[in-house]
Parts: sequence; C-alpha cells; structure tokens
Amino acid sequence: VVNQCYSDNIGDKLIGEILFDYLKNQKYHVNLAGYAQTSQQDIIYNNRNKVWKNLKKISKRICPEIIKFILIYRKKINNEIKKSNLKEADALLLGGGQLLKHKSVFTYCFYYWTKKAVEYNVPIYIHGIGVDTNLNMIEKRLYHSGLKKVRYINCRDKVSAKYLKIICGRNISVSPDIAFTYHKLKETKKIKNNLIIMPYNYYIAKTNFIFFKNNIQTACI
Repeated sequence: VVNQCYSDNIGDKLIGEILFDYLKNQKYHVNLAGYAQTSQQDIIYNNRNKVWKNLKKISKRICPEIIKFILIYRKKINNEIKKSNLKEADALLLGGGQLLKHKSVFTYCFYYWTKKAVEYNVPIYIHGIGVDTNLNMIEKRLYHSGLKKVRYINCRDKVSAKYLKIICGRNISVSPDIAFTYHKLKETKKIKNNLIIMPYNYYIAKTNFIFFKNNIQTACI
C-alpha cells in the first residue's frame, strides 16, 4: 500500500492506517510505503530561523519538479521499494488521497511507482484517489502512461473520476474516501444543527488556504 502516510497531514495518516488495518483484517500481509514523503514528517511550530525557512520555500517554488524528483525523490522511492520488498509483492495498491496533482513532484512519483511495478510484474490497483482538474499536457501524458498499466481505478469523488476518464479513457468506479467509510455508522436521529469536525492541522491550513487567513470565525480544537 503506497500513499502519503508519513506526511504531516493528519488525514493522510488516517488513510494509511485504515487501509493497512482493513487489509490486514482480510488476512493479507501488508507493507505500508510512502508515495513521495518516505520518512516521518513532523510540524515545527516554533521555527525561529525564518530566513532559512523562507529560503527553502523560495527554492522549492523556483526549482522544476522534474529536477526535485531526480535529485531527491527518486532515491527515496528506490529505498522505499527495497524496504517494502515490491519485487515479491502480489499487488501494488496506490491510494488514497490527492495523489494525482498539478505542478507537483507527485506526477513523477506516480510514473516511477507504476514503472517499477511493471518491471517487477506486480499488478497495480488504484483506490480512493483525488485528481487535480487543471493538469497540463505533459502531466496528462505522464499520468496516462502510468494509468494504462493499472488494472483497476477507483476515485473518491465524481469530479475526479470524470476528469480522469477523459485522460485515460478507462471506466472508473467511485466511492467515498475510505477514511469516512471504514466503519458502518449506526442510524441516528435527525439533528437540525450539525457540526463537522475535520482532522486537519490548523498551522498547515493557515499556510495553504486563504480561507483560514481571512475567516476569523474559524474554530480550532
């Protein structure tokens, strides 16, 4: 099972754990591997070295994704492939999460994971992924190259499935994110006022989403 289980995103961690536990309960021997982030990523709340932090952000922004992949991520994935013993696997399951992204090293990570699985004659399955709907021509070609090697594709939302079908010309199934469907919920009485709690770190949200910067009514727990 390959996904972003080592990232500092709590939702990605939850997806990795649930897939691992579910397959293990089905009597499969499961190895969990990182898709791009292959080591535990922790949030640094009090980073005093703001100059170094800003320089890292700038370098990440201006460095092309293919260069970042060649210099950093290819080696990481090769190590992850050896550690998880992909050669001896009966299947490679990619998912869930937003793994097919625009302007991201994820494009090359996806292509590389599928390429190595084909080399080792390991069947590939995709489950519960989300897709950015603004992919450029190069990204579409790279994703198409990887997707044509996949036996089964499942998306977590209809928009992703529709967009991905245009790219690869394949039938794609849709089911809700596994993080919300692992346990069957008991029926409850209808409640007029509902509160949705999302497992997302506030500091990451504040960095990445304008909504959290401008909306003073956002509640944090």
